[in-house]
Amino acid sequence: MNPGKVVQSGKGTARIYDIGDYAARTKESILDVTTNFKFGIKGPCILFELPHFDPTQLVPIDYMHALNEGVNKDLMEMWFGDKHKHLAFNISKKIDKIDKILLKIKPPSMFSRGPRSITYLTHYKASEMRNWFLYYLPTLKGILDEAYLQHAFIMTQIMHMALKTDLTSDELPKLEQLIKGFIKRWGNDIIA
Repeated sequence: MNPGKVVQSGKGTARIYDIGDYAARTKESILDVTTNFKFGIKGPCILFELPHFDPTQLVPIDYMHALNEGVNKDLMEMWFGDKHKHLAFNISKKIDKIDKILLKIKPPSMFSRGPRSITYLTHYKASEMRNWFLYYLPTLKGILDEAYLQHAFIMTQIMHMALKTDLTSDELPKLEQLIKGFIKRWGNDIIA
């Protein structure tokens, strides 16, 4: 298991994880963490009492929180938020220009919501974050520096592949490569 490391972040700390080669989690390693109260886990999940329950195979990644309200929201807050105004990738001064383009978009009826002004970013729902990365990202062309825009498009590729209902085992190495490339580039080009 990747132990991560604690770093200063704002007025507090954050735990960060590198993408080194760590052993994959197993049912046994997860059970060990839960029964020995490690890493803030308070005890085993009752599902472990099921005879064939294996969390490494049966528990899906929480796409909504991990991507839409996690990584994607972080990227948008870096681009549009006041906290990062001084950094090269921040385009908060161009929100009016982006909104003029964004608010003209008339999405198909399958969208639960139409686009909202970026000024409401802190109130965006997970579906709005998803829509940004799957449909609205091109509104930043010519506004967000091309290198940062290409980085965001990697996330779009990841989402398109990961959300497929027919993802094959042959496609998994490509998906893994995209994810690792996104993380590496985030660390090297975006944050540094």
